[in-house]
Amino acid sequence: MPGGRTLSNNKTEDKAKPLIVLDGANIACAYKDTRPPGDATGIVQAFENYDSQGHKVICFVKQYRIRNERNPKAVMNNIELFNEKIPKDSIATVPGKSDDDSFFIDYCMKNGAVLITNDGLRDHEERFEGDEKEAFLKWRKTNKCGFMFVAGSYLEEPGFNMPNVPNEIKHVEPEVKQNPVQKTKKPSKKKQTRKKKKSKNKITKKDNNIPNKNELRKKIASIILEEMEDGILVGELGNRMPKWCNQKMNTSFKTVTQIKQHLGYGKGKRLVSILEDLLGQKIRFEGELANITVYRVEIPEKKKPVKVNSSEEAIYIILKIIGWNLSSRFAGLAKFSPSVPLTMKYAEIGEHFKRETGESIKSKFPKVGDLVNAIRTMSHPALFRAFDCQYDEKTQILTIRDVHSMFMRVKKWKL
Repeated sequence: MPGGRTLSNNKTEDKAKPLIVLDGANIACAYKDTRPPGDATGIVQAFENYDSQGHKVICFVKQYRIRNERNPKAVMNNIELFNEKIPKDSIATVPGKSDDDSFFIDYCMKNGAVLITNDGLRDHEERFEGDEKEAFLKWRKTNKCGFMFVAGSYLEEPGFNMPNVPNEIKHVEPEVKQNPVQKTKKPSKKKQTRKKKKSKNKITKKDNNIPNKNELRKKIASIILEEMEDGILVGELGNRMPKWCNQKMNTSFKTVTQIKQHLGYGKGKRLVSILEDLLGQKIRFEGELANITVYRVEIPEKKKPVKVNSSEEAIYIILKIIGWNLSSRFAGLAKFSPSVPLTMKYAEIGEHFKRETGESIKSKFPKVGDLVNAIRTMSHPALFRAFDCQYDEKTQILTIRDVHSMFMRVKKWKL
């Protein structure tokens, strides 16, 4: 169970300080200037900074950045620290293919929250119209706070004035003056209607069969995966997207900007962010700035879980996970190498064990001590060898080594 600080229950304190919302992806990538998936240490530092000041803090993070069995590389670095320090009720997991920006912007505006991000949010201006747009611009001006990391420590944007109380976002209806005396209406002159300019981004009649946004996103995502070459530059991919879509969907897109708008994104939305929303863990990026390249990620098929009939079989699976490849009881007979201790975090062993067997490690060994004793007392598959097992409660690391080595006995005998 994730640990961490318990949020304050003091109602007067909660009323005096606004809700804080963290843009998890933005903060994780800003920590030590890392590329996606980023480092969760930055999120933890931002959370602890505001939590210690008495704020209620909510962190928005995409689901596959927290846990991803198919593609572990898509998970944020130091995710164990994230799970340990941030309570579950302070984490808002966003579905993988959804736009996390839209979720936390709407949430912040409804709750008068302060958003911690270095994203300018300019590409979201086109989502709003009229009073909603005015409310968004007002909220962004007063309730968006930047940040940076100095020598690995979180630092809030200097000069930002944290609101003392949540700002209520109200949609003000226009006032209508009522006149008791009815005035006679003068005949209105016909206004000359101006011809509307044709939008450059308007799609021709040929594209009337374009599906809705969700279906279009799925279709374009599959087209990109089918047509793209591994290592293609993001800019070049954007140049080719209209041609790919026109051939596969019988459309007449001329620019990638037209595709962005039909997908529901603003003109200023970076193509890298759009590709990440569309394809998620199916792709990865390398490089920086104008030289960012895209690669497919092969997602392995789920293996059938191995049936574990006894605790002894469970131990052999655990030994294999840690590094001893013992395919049978006699596999170690052919090995005459010096004893090298192997270590791994207990939580990581548990994750691998569940992936291999489909069962929790606690179903076989309810306590860590049960596993340690079972390894110590089991018979070693090689002659003159026995296993020793130690568990460090502070680091939560399990260490296994050979207490007797046939190689060392032969060496001593020769000397």
